[in-house]
Amino acid sequence: MQRSLMLLAVWSLYATHAAAATYEEKDFPFQIDPFLDHYKVIIIAGVNMVAREKPECATVDTKSVTNYGGTPDDPEFVVTCTDAAGKVTQAHFSKTDVTGDPASDIPKDFSAAQ
Repeated sequence: MQRSLMLLAVWSLYATHAAAATYEEKDFPFQIDPFLDHYKVIIIAGVNMVAREKPECATVDTKSVTNYGGTPDDPEFVVTCTDAAGKVTQAHFSKTDVTGDPASDIPKDFSAAQ
């Protein structure tokens, strides 16, 4: 019984993670904005993080990503999301949210940036 519950819990986590959309470089208009192009690995990982972790972001409009401020070492970005019911909202993330360290340019979950 205990093993069955553990397997169910692991499957539930896997199914939740697998259900989130995975966004790739081809989904973004980086060529339009040199600033965004410079941070494309961070942005791709950040958008995938938002899609995985925020229930209000069932769908992410990748063409809506913009610089939201922050600092040159830790820029912040905003993206428009839609939940399962069709409600539109915005999600924010920073370079540090994605990398875990403002001095790093490598996402914590590097596979989410590819």
